[in-house]
Amino acid sequence: MSTPPSSTPPSTTAPVLATRTARRRGPNSEAAPEVEAQRPVPPPAPAAPARPAPQAAERPSPAPQAAAPTRPAPPAAERPSLDGDALLAELASFDAADMASLLGQAGPVRFEAGDEVEGRVVRISRDTVFVDIGAKSEAWIALTELASPPSPGEPLRARVMEAGAAGIRLTRTLSGSSGLDAIETAKETGLPIEGRVEARNTGGFVIAMGGLRGFCPVSHIDRHPGTDLDAWIGRTLLFRVIDLRGKDIVLSHRAIAEEQAREGAAALWAGLKAGQEREGVVTGVAAFGCFVDLGGVSGLVHKSELSWADDAAAPVVGSTVTVRVIEVDSVAGRLSLSLRDPGMDPWSRVGSDIVEGEVYTGIVSRLADFGAFIELLPGLQGLAHISTLADRRIGHPSEVLTPGQSVPVKVLSVDRERSRIELSLVRDGTEERAPSAAAQRRPAATQGSLGTFADLLGGLKLKR
Repeated sequence: MSTPPSSTPPSTTAPVLATRTARRRGPNSEAAPEVEAQRPVPPPAPAAPARPAPQAAERPSPAPQAAAPTRPAPPAAERPSLDGDALLAELASFDAADMASLLGQAGPVRFEAGDEVEGRVVRISRDTVFVDIGAKSEAWIALTELASPPSPGEPLRARVMEAGAAGIRLTRTLSGSSGLDAIETAKETGLPIEGRVEARNTGGFVIAMGGLRGFCPVSHIDRHPGTDLDAWIGRTLLFRVIDLRGKDIVLSHRAIAEEQAREGAAALWAGLKAGQEREGVVTGVAAFGCFVDLGGVSGLVHKSELSWADDAAAPVVGSTVTVRVIEVDSVAGRLSLSLRDPGMDPWSRVGSDIVEGEVYTGIVSRLADFGAFIELLPGLQGLAHISTLADRRIGHPSEVLTPGQSVPVKVLSVDRERSRIELSLVRDGTEERAPSAAAQRRPAATQGSLGTFADLLGGLKLKR
């Protein structure tokens, strides 16, 4: 006897479960109840009549939806509570760049005239270079403004000249041939303008910019103008307009040079190594040495490193010198330099030009209580003890010697490890070795003295 079809659509779950049950157990299967017991099945509804299990060959009839067994729903996972106030506070602290990063896309970027931008070349036409700078559309720059045609993908840095409905126009420089309009634009946007140093007058230089003339003070022609100011005449440079009053235009090339130096300072620090030779400009002189600028990084030449000679004068400010790097500390920003030529080290001549036991002519460089320092070669000095300076006892070397005096000396000993040379003053063709330290501590008897009581009795024999 078949069950009449219900008006309610049959559940798809009941046939599937019935089919699975039929596949698991057959008419002769005894393991079916054990397998079925492993699946949690809710108890049948009280009103539903019991039906015999269908045979394997029979297709089970669709059961009413109310009688279909259902799987127990898994326990709901506990969701973390959301602090709405904390989320709003965090979102409020985000700027446009943070929000763009959070959303995974670039935020809107606005460009204004004068902004310095860097992008990559996308394509090149006959007279225009198109650059991707992160804007909605590509920026462009005239090919004539570049020294050589770039390649696609090559980085390019320029400034925004115009940003509007017509797009973003880039430029490297402004030409002075456009008149005061270009000068005003350069003043407002900070764009560099090209000019030629035409002449020099009191206090500065005359700069030609097409049909206009500007003035650049000496202090603004460069970071270090140098001593030969006429050498700037005839050079074409980039300038910043620092003041504009009517037709009076004040320019500065130093502002651009300082920007370039700041940009290259990091690379310069990374490339500095001890032992390198670098060219720099002397920027200051002090009692303890001088300062040398290597092009964005300044170092100190201590007075002991000015020359091998002790009395060497520091170079003048503005002069160009070649220095040797002694020590680099980029973290602390310290750089130690030297003006000494390693090939002129006077100690390299000891043993060949200066030999122990030989007599040489030296110059008295300075006097001390214990003796006189005598220079044998520039940067090479020896010490003549006070006991060798005269054939009598003296209280101070100044009694017989004066600084700058030329005297003959004999090299008594050479100590390379401590860089010391012991000398003896040659007097009338004779020289004496300095007494030992013990002898120097023993007081000498003066002429006519009877000595001590022990000295008088030293040669006497006591009779018993």
